[in-house]
Amino acid sequence: MTNKTVGLRVLWDFMAGRGAHEKVLSELKGAHALDAIPTHDYASNSTWQILSAMAHNLMVSLHIDAGATRRRATAKRSPLFEL
Repeated sequence: MTNKTVGLRVLWDFMAGRGAHEKVLSELKGAHALDAIPTHDYASNSTWQILSAMAHNLMVSLHIDAGATRRRATAKRSPLFEL
C-alpha cells in the first residue's frame, strides 16, 4: 500500500531504486559505526550519530573530488557517482 499517485511501472522502479538508500545505511552501520550506542546519554548518542553521518558525507565528497566516475541516473539507479 502506498500514498503515491503514480502508475504501477513508476512505483516498481521507485521501490527497486531503494537499493541506494539501503547501501548508504549499510555503509553507515558498518564503516562508520552508526549502529553502535556508545553511552547511556541521549545527547551523546545523538552527537555520535551526527558525527557518523558527517564522516560518511566527508568520505563520499572526497571520493567524488578524487575523480569518482559519473554515471547516468536511471529510474532504478539514483546515485550519480560510482564510488
